[in-house]
Amino acid sequence: VNWNTRDILRDCLASVAEHLGPVRPEVLVVDNASSDGSAEMVASEFPQVRLIRNRENLGFARANNQAMAVARGAFFLLLNSDTLLTDDSVARLFGRLQGDAVPPVAHCRLLLPDGRVQHSTYRFPSLKLALLEDFGFYKFLSRRRQAETLLAGYWEHDEERDVDWVAGAFMLFPRAVYEKTGGFSEAYFMYGEDMEWCFRIRAAGWNIRYFPGTTIVHLDHSSSAIRWGDKRIAICIERQLSIFDKHHGRAWGAVFHLVRTLGMLIKVGYFSLRSLARGPNRDYYRDMRRYYRLSLKVHASLLASRR
Repeated sequence: VNWNTRDILRDCLASVAEHLGPVRPEVLVVDNASSDGSAEMVASEFPQVRLIRNRENLGFARANNQAMAVARGAFFLLLNSDTLLTDDSVARLFGRLQGDAVPPVAHCRLLLPDGRVQHSTYRFPSLKLALLEDFGFYKFLSRRRQAETLLAGYWEHDEERDVDWVAGAFMLFPRAVYEKTGGFSEAYFMYGEDMEWCFRIRAAGWNIRYFPGTTIVHLDHSSSAIRWGDKRIAICIERQLSIFDKHHGRAWGAVFHLVRTLGMLIKVGYFSLRSLARGPNRDYYRDMRRYYRLSLKVHASLLASRR
């Protein structure tokens, strides 16, 4: 799915052609009414690609569903337009899944352009995890327990394991997953749709598994940064809270929301104090202070609107 990332999309498609060639994939691009010539570029430079052109930006969820509805393969690979395949590890993962009796939904290691691992595997939100993480109680756990319990940035993304949900930048799965669950919820324009779908995928009986031996590069937020900027932080928080309400009820949702708001207040205080000290991590602490200030503002505003 693409929106105004023409040059990045070109590199993505070229990398797919280079590194997935032996698999002979059917490649579909859904262009969400780009104004930068993305669709024209695909049509002229990649005539073998099946191009779906929307007259308006329909969002990430609906556009992916459009492609899955017409795709002909036995397996689907959802790949962000701002990703790059760098070797044959995706093709090898595909070959491995074909041999499984019940293939999981597979996710791979995402590397940022500077080589750092993007934290893209998560646990579903819960009151227990909010207390552990936001109030700092996780510090009483061993490093291994932190990794197993919290995932995200608390582990090295260095071993194969089942997880609760993954970022939608890369998802490889048998078409039966789509046929049984119906794909992404189109109630979400962007953000939250991957978590919500993973809830339904897990409920339908599939595991979601992380494979560190498969690696791609992810430029991250290439489209959303253009459209949303810092607003994406607010959207992500709002989505998480509404999905928690949906699965646990509004009463427990209110408790969860309050705990998270208090947790943001604690983190603002912590990183504000750490940012006062000089040292090599000062810029990191300042960035985290800014992030948690924004998060606290969003949580507090949403909490007030609940009343």
